[in-house]
Amino acid sequence: MRITVILPILFVILAFSSCSDNSDFFGKTAPPPEQDLVYTNGAEPETLDPHKAVGVPESHILDTLFDGLTKYHPKTLEPIAAIATHYSMSGDSTIFTFYLRGHAQPRGVVLPNPGEQHISPKNGAQPARWSDGNPVTASDFVYAWRRAVDPETAAPYSSFFYFIRNAEEINSGKLDTRKLGVSALDPYTLQIELRAPTPFFPRMLSHAVFSPLPQNLIQSFRSRRQESSWTRPENIVTNGAFLMKEWRPYDKIVVARNPDYYEAHLVRLNTISFLPVVDSITSVNLYKAGQSMAMTANNIPQPFIRLLKYKKDFRITAALGNYYYLINTTRPPFNNVLLRYALNMATDKRSETEFLGAGELPAATFVPPIEGYRSPEHVFVETAGKRYDVLAYNVQGAQELMALAGYPQGIGGDGRKLRIEIIFNTLERHKQIAEIVQQQWQKNLNVDVVLLNQEWKVFVDTASRLTYSGLAKRAWVGDYVDPNSYLDLFVSGSVNNGTGWTDARYDRMLAEANATTDPVLRMKMLAECETTLLRNMPIVPLHNYVWYYLQKPYVRDLEENLLDQHPFKYVWIDTAWREK
Repeated sequence: MRITVILPILFVILAFSSCSDNSDFFGKTAPPPEQDLVYTNGAEPETLDPHKAVGVPESHILDTLFDGLTKYHPKTLEPIAAIATHYSMSGDSTIFTFYLRGHAQPRGVVLPNPGEQHISPKNGAQPARWSDGNPVTASDFVYAWRRAVDPETAAPYSSFFYFIRNAEEINSGKLDTRKLGVSALDPYTLQIELRAPTPFFPRMLSHAVFSPLPQNLIQSFRSRRQESSWTRPENIVTNGAFLMKEWRPYDKIVVARNPDYYEAHLVRLNTISFLPVVDSITSVNLYKAGQSMAMTANNIPQPFIRLLKYKKDFRITAALGNYYYLINTTRPPFNNVLLRYALNMATDKRSETEFLGAGELPAATFVPPIEGYRSPEHVFVETAGKRYDVLAYNVQGAQELMALAGYPQGIGGDGRKLRIEIIFNTLERHKQIAEIVQQQWQKNLNVDVVLLNQEWKVFVDTASRLTYSGLAKRAWVGDYVDPNSYLDLFVSGSVNNGTGWTDARYDRMLAEANATTDPVLRMKMLAECETTLLRNMPIVPLHNYVWYYLQKPYVRDLEENLLDQHPFKYVWIDTAWREK
């Protein structure tokens, strides 16, 4: 026990010793001799099946292995050319046609490509290829998207496809997958029929869940009842800029440059090693020693932030992400909305963000700031003859609502204090935030708050299956820059809900908003959806993210953006860089 206490202290001292030196940078800055990037990536991936993955660690690796119709622009996150080079849209925004690499005469809107001046018929005429040599065709997308909505797949992001005709009915078991509104008009033309006008649909398609998949390979393993085995390194077939080279669980995943990639001439890295480092002190020390060169965002110990702010390789950037607590509304006493109001109103979110110290913003609402969108400023409810703003920090009001919920002074009818559990996955930052909330609720509401730490895979399963009894940590990074990326989490059937709360009226409101072609009116209608969500309060919003991370000065074109999503095919190492 003595050793386990002393070692973390020594690591902290080691890291801090470099924060105060005279260098403009933190730790070693000598670049490697070759184009081999090492990236600390957070938790061990749960899976590399694009239909099963839900976490940010998985998304970084999937970006290297799979290309969909489009990819994220490195900076703006707008859709850029990938397997598709052109697309057209019907006048009512219900039919989209995508022209894939290999099409002899693509037409319509040319998808931008930051690596080329433009996609010409000549450089788009060759098809993209799978790592087994077969061409990537429209049929690969049809197969993959049918698999994604097949209820047997249980894809966490299946609701993303609900904009497509019949997708929701298929996912609920009412229709056969062949009824999905997606078809291969020819080997290199994909047509998508939507259930309602959805002009923002192309913005969604860079997400990994929309990737094509190798049908023959997956079906082969499925016939042997070993479908999950298709993603093992010795089996996996991919179509991205990199190939799976090695996967040593809880050690590293290594991907290597794909020489047959359609834009192989743009890819400069030879390998990327993704390290599954959860402990933030370890992450910082690996970086300091030069054993990693960049890192996933927000995996730096809170005490380091104020000191590291003065280093040139420490980055703080805007983020489209939020941090909140799920509430299991299916279990008493949390099925009582008054109690849920009380928890939110008893939380001093500003003191939490002041402690975190990286510029995070207190979150009164759920959707983080997005240009052109305005969240509700207040949500008023009336009960017992009194009016409350349930978004406000109001300890007295919270105590009054606790009493109305059956817990005056935090004491239930059995004479015992209310016991509240908060679960979170292993990361020091999550523990620190939970301790702040624990202290506030114990002081403001006179309740007992118990903190439960779980390993990532266990935690994901606990939250998704609603087997927790109180609250669960949730951090959500938008999958595309639009409020729907957040509001869609709470539609009926979404497996990313995590609270058990559903409302048919909310579903209708969101569907109507997303079918609205007037962008200003749509944003107003989406704000009304958010008001309805907050009036039901299945969550406790805590703060809106900023991204902070360390990145070696010789790592080039690993661009900052709102989603912390990076097309690694553009990244390279300046092996000639030297500190001046």
